[in-house]
Amino acid sequence: MEYRFNEASVKLPAELVDRSLQTLVLADGKQSFNVVISRVDLESKETLEHLCERLLKEWQSKLPRFKVVERKPMTVDGEEAEYFDCRWSANNVIINQRQIVVLAPSHDGPEPLNGLIITGTCPTLFAPPYTEIFEQLYSSLRWREPEGKTNLPDYHFALSRGDQRLRVFASAEEMCSQISPFEVENELWRFYDGDGAPLKVRWLEQNRKTDYSREPGRYELIGGGSWSELAPLQSRVDTIEGIDENPYIKTLAELRRYLRKHERRKGDS
Repeated sequence: MEYRFNEASVKLPAELVDRSLQTLVLADGKQSFNVVISRVDLESKETLEHLCERLLKEWQSKLPRFKVVERKPMTVDGEEAEYFDCRWSANNVIINQRQIVVLAPSHDGPEPLNGLIITGTCPTLFAPPYTEIFEQLYSSLRWREPEGKTNLPDYHFALSRGDQRLRVFASAEEMCSQISPFEVENELWRFYDGDGAPLKVRWLEQNRKTDYSREPGRYELIGGGSWSELAPLQSRVDTIEGIDENPYIKTLAELRRYLRKHERRKGDS
C-alpha cells in the first residue's frame, strides 16, 4: 500500500498500520477551535451504522457527561456518513464537538479502507465563524482516486416515477429496448446518461392504438432533458428506494462512487 502525505509518499510495509492524525488549528493561534481527522480500523464486514454505534459506546464510556444533541445522516463526497453534535464535560467546562463518521472507500475493492472521523471542537459554544469553517472543510473533502486515466463504462439509468426504483443498463440502446414504449408514453420513467445528466425522449414512431390492438412505437433518448426534468441523477440518489438486479451497479454506495468518478472525469476533460 502506498502511504501519502503532503511532502512525499512511501510504500507501507504490511507490518505497519496508519495511526496518524491530522490536527488543524486556527492560523491566529487562538485555541477556541480545532479540527482533528482520525482513523479507526473496521471489524469484518462492518457497516457505517455498526461503526457509529461502536463509537458512541466508546465515547460514552470515556467522556464525562457525554450526550448527543443531534444526529443525522449526510454524505461526504458521495459516501454515506453520519453527523453528530455532541457535548461532554472536562474540568467543569462543557466541550462542544461536531463529528462526522464515514467509511473511506478503497481503490482495491468494494470493501472500505477504514473509518474516518472528522471532529470539530470548541471549548465554548460552537458558533460562527467556526460552524462555517467546519462545514467548508468537510464539504471540500474529495476521496483520492487512482492516478492515471481509468476507463469508465458509460452506463445508462432509468428511474421509476412510481416506486423510485432504479434500473441500470449497459447503453442507451439497451435501455430503449427494455423499457416499454407504452410506459414511456405514460411518463413512468426518468432517464439519465452515464454522467447522471437527464435524457429526453424523441419519438421515431408513435405508439398506435385501435379498438382491437395496440402496436408499440419506437423512440430514442437524447441529451438535454425537458425543462421540468433538468435535475441530474445525483440530486435524486437519496430518494431511490432500491436498484433492480443487474451485473453493473448493485448498491447506492456503488452508484454514488460511479457518478463521482464520472463527474471528475468530465471535469478533467
